Amino acid sequence: MERLIIALFLLVASNALLAQGSSSGDHSYLEWGTPLVFKDFKSKPDLADTAAARISVRIQLGYYPGRDGVLKFKSVGMMEKNESWIKEQYKNEEILKHEQGHFDIAHIFAKKLEKNLKEKRFTAKDINNINAVYDNFLAMMNEVQVRYDEETRGGLNRGAQLRWRRFIEGELELVHP
Repeated sequence: MERLIIALFLLVASNALLAQGSSSGDHSYLEWGTPLVFKDFKSKPDLADTAAARISVRIQLGYYPGRDGVLKFKSVGMMEKNESWIKEQYKNEEILKHEQGHFDIAHIFAKKLEKNLKEKRFTAKDINNINAVYDNFLAMMNEVQVRYDEETRGGLNRGAQLRWRRFIEGELELVHP
């Protein structure tokens, strides 16, 4: 089972920082948008781990108040490069595509979260409600991530991997019409 690192990142002033990939200018995070490549996996593999690869993903949520005090939201899937690895003997396109699936799932739930929050009128006083919505989306995403790994056996079951790839591509089309 993949270890997922998921964190809530709140921006107060502007979503400009979100577009840079992280608030600190740290380039160890990769914002979803281009296909993963092997060099994105910068951590040293855990040779005692039975997994072929690990990807650390998170949902980054930013918000800032509009002129009317109603919060504006932006959310994206992020990969932590320095916590993600692929064992040398598994560096092949099938494993890379499987890990891309995890990254895509994180992004799908980030965009669904963003849409859900934008459909409501939240102000700065609603932080607890925003956190509850966020936690709910994290729980849903984690369930899907676990099911993805179990059904595909970490990407080794090609038939299941193909079915999941079609499902993920359909979900991506829904969040990016």
